[in-house]
Amino acid sequence: GVRVPQVLLARPTGNGAGLLVMGYIPGASLAELPSEQIDDQLLAELWRQVGLLHAHRIAHHDLGGSSVVVDERHQPWLVDFDASEAMADSPALANDVAELLVSSARIVGSERSLAGALAGLGPGVVDLALEQDDQSRFSMQTRDDLRADPALWDDLRRRAGEGRPARGGSAPADPIGPGSAPTGEER
Repeated sequence: GVRVPQVLLARPTGNGAGLLVMGYIPGASLAELPSEQIDDQLLAELWRQVGLLHAHRIAHHDLGGSSVVVDERHQPWLVDFDASEAMADSPALANDVAELLVSSARIVGSERSLAGALAGLGPGVVDLALEQDDQSRFSMQTRDDLRADPALWDDLRRRAGEGRPARGGSAPADPIGPGSAPTGEER
């Protein structure tokens, strides 16, 4: 299953909202780690976790470096699900990928960020994420990252397109996939 904190409490609050309490994961956020501590194995596992989350059609909606905790075993955990959405559509899932591409590129560079995403999710998912032109859908942190490095988005898009034929023709099938229901062992 997806490496996420244990749900301790989940219930409706009466005003249409809900209350979600999750366990604490000791470690450091990806945003806090020095780039030399973020190896390719960690990046690959992080993107694998995102793929598992998205296979269940769950969009995080704030998937930046602060929403990834790296534990003492050097394993990434996805945390901070207060804005998440179940049964999310492909644009919402692609938005998660775009946000994590931006935040991880700010730490390890565009090339390594893209390499991890391409290895973990495949080019169809990455291309869909980078096709977005409306950056207003991004979280405030991602927009701040892009303001701090205005060339980053274009660099990610350019690097993703290098060495691959241009896409064209009819719309591709949903690259995120149809999803599936979680089993009893997955959270």
